[in-house]
Amino acid sequence: MKTKILFQENENQNSLPTELLTNMQTKFGILNLAKSSELSTAEKLRIKNGVKSMKVLYVASEAVPFVKTGGLADVVGALPKEFDKEWWDIRVVLPDYTCIPPEYRDKFEYVAHFNMACGPYIGEKYVGIMQYVYDGITYYFIDNLDYFECFYPYGETRWDMERFTFFDKAVLSMLPVIDFKPDLIHCHDWQTGLIPDVQQEKNQPDGKNHDWAFL
Repeated sequence: MKTKILFQENENQNSLPTELLTNMQTKFGILNLAKSSELSTAEKLRIKNGVKSMKVLYVASEAVPFVKTGGLADVVGALPKEFDKEWWDIRVVLPDYTCIPPEYRDKFEYVAHFNMACGPYIGEKYVGIMQYVYDGITYYFIDNLDYFECFYPYGETRWDMERFTFFDKAVLSMLPVIDFKPDLIHCHDWQTGLIPDVQQEKNQPDGKNHDWAFL
């Protein structure tokens, strides 16, 4: 039997977009989602036995406190912390820019690396995966000095198109490596705009058909 959860909206709580909520309802049999702080202990235990946590991957080109050029970094840095960790597994992935302050970058931990095919023109490229936990949120960083050795995260437009095309494909390629299967991939701004296209079966790095939702 599928568990249904009532969603309690108020003036200070933004409801999920209708299309996304419908997707969640269909996939998980959940009518609505609520923060566990709004539920009694008994309700938490009952729901916990029937509903798994949602796994969400935030993908962006910048986030506070690592790198910031505008409001995007504020949003990506703030949103993941607002989710109740009992019900949501939220992770974030960013490029491993060398301009990230040493106070953070020097603490990144190596996870793995691999070579990724990038087409006949570019060939194979190195993809490194670094990890750092900040404010209880796991951040991953895609490492490649050819693309992310910089004093500023953005540059000439055509070069940035190549850099972030690489980044988008590397994000999907790293997921089997870190053994994280997100239910939702939240793509922020144009730099991550190719991810929903790359995930299509004919383009996916691992050649598998994944049941991912995108926002």
